[in-house]
Amino acid sequence: MNQVPQEKLDPRMIALWRWNALFGAIFGALLFIGFAWLGWVIGLPTILLILLGIIIIALILMSILYLPKLKYQRWRYEIKEVEIELQRGVWVSRRTVVPIVKIQHVDTVQGPLMRKLRLMEVIFYTAAGPLTIPGLEPDLANSIRNQVASLARVPDDES
Repeated sequence: MNQVPQEKLDPRMIALWRWNALFGAIFGALLFIGFAWLGWVIGLPTILLILLGIIIIALILMSILYLPKLKYQRWRYEIKEVEIELQRGVWVSRRTVVPIVKIQHVDTVQGPLMRKLRLMEVIFYTAAGPLTIPGLEPDLANSIRNQVASLARVPDDES
């Protein structure tokens, strides 16, 4: 259990995380423009607005250029016969082990941007909530979904 999971996400996941960060940055920039305008109207010091703008630009650049690659380097998963193990996290490393017998059902999901990048995600549902492995090649995602669904089946005499 102390061994790091071996499987990595598809490298195209970096691009997906960058696009998501860009969309968030556009929303954040619009909020900042509104706040800056309001600050200018009520007379906040210009230097305060400039400093806040610099901080926001730095955070946007970090979220687009640096964090997606770091997330990709840290994300790992492994599907075993008795459990699924996930490891992720940029600042705080989170490791999750889900016993296969606790999985209630499995989905594959592909949104428009994922479809454009030819990626899918697999979602495992348990009583505790969903767990996701994002950024998988579609054939691999479907294979994992089918494998886990097969392993999670409870024979009729046990139900």
